[in-house]
Amino acid sequence: MLRCVALALACASCRASLFASLVETHDDDAPADRREAAATPEAPPSKRDVLAWRSRLERKRACVSSGVGAFYLYHARKAAGTSLRAALQHAAKRSRVDYLETEGLSIDARFLGLRSVITVVSLRDPVRRVLSMYWYEHVGWHDGVTHDHSKLRTLRSWADEWVEGSAWKREFEKKHPGNVYVEVENYFTKMLTGWNRDGRGEALDGASLASAKAALDRFDFVFIVERGRRANHTRLLWDALGYELPLTSELRGDESAKARLRPKLAADEADVVRFLEARNALDAALYAYALALDDDRVAASAAPAPRTRGERPPCEKPPLRQLKPKTGIFRPPGHKH
Repeated sequence: MLRCVALALACASCRASLFASLVETHDDDAPADRREAAATPEAPPSKRDVLAWRSRLERKRACVSSGVGAFYLYHARKAAGTSLRAALQHAAKRSRVDYLETEGLSIDARFLGLRSVITVVSLRDPVRRVLSMYWYEHVGWHDGVTHDHSKLRTLRSWADEWVEGSAWKREFEKKHPGNVYVEVENYFTKMLTGWNRDGRGEALDGASLASAKAALDRFDFVFIVERGRRANHTRLLWDALGYELPLTSELRGDESAKARLRPKLAADEADVVRFLEARNALDAALYAYALALDDDRVAASAAPAPRTRGERPPCEKPPLRQLKPKTGIFRPPGHKH
């Protein structure tokens, strides 16, 4: 805990708007809007599914507003999770309901079937997320906190160690079933499908992608980091929370360290990016699906509210005792490797 505090203090000089930093471009990166446009188009949910989403969210909002229910954040690492946490915690306090969060553990599907719990998750360009993870989780620790450069690995070496099939990764998966705290390959697909529950590190396939898409559909709000400045996108979050709150935060990281150490640690970053793109095909497809889902929901939210037929199901208190073991931050030994 003290070391984590030290990391935050070490980065205090690099305060910036979260979204201004997350969507920034580098010399070898395409602009965010161009990268988004290049995503493979995915079939969005049907109109009926989107109307069902809107009706479901409306029902949940009524429950939470009455003090029954909770807010749940699946904290996707290096994808604006800290900002979303602050917003949801404030909303939970305002509505006098519980706040639940999972970080570092693949999701338990029970969270997505609760009648009175408003659920939120975030996605980001998959490769950018991996690069951000490297500079924050690995370099930020050994350079900014312990000041032990003997343990610094190059971007290429670090990615090779954490990719599926490496000796380090296989052993890590056996020791930490269900853990996704550090992933460089199809992280979003893994986190949404309960991956590696028994420590086998099972291979992902088209069925895994389909399951991840189905899980994404069940979330009441899907935040897209690259769309963080779009008013019609963040409006969906305010609709879910029931009020509007500026969604900004201090960026966790040190851009000066990146500028200082990039020639030494990531001189071949362009090659590593191509390597990671090839390794994240499922996440690229899931990200494209999330963009289409967001487009559909934005359009649906602008239309008149659908009429509800019959009585709404009663609100219910979430089974906190059963859910608590699956909440919290699951930070395993070795994650700074």
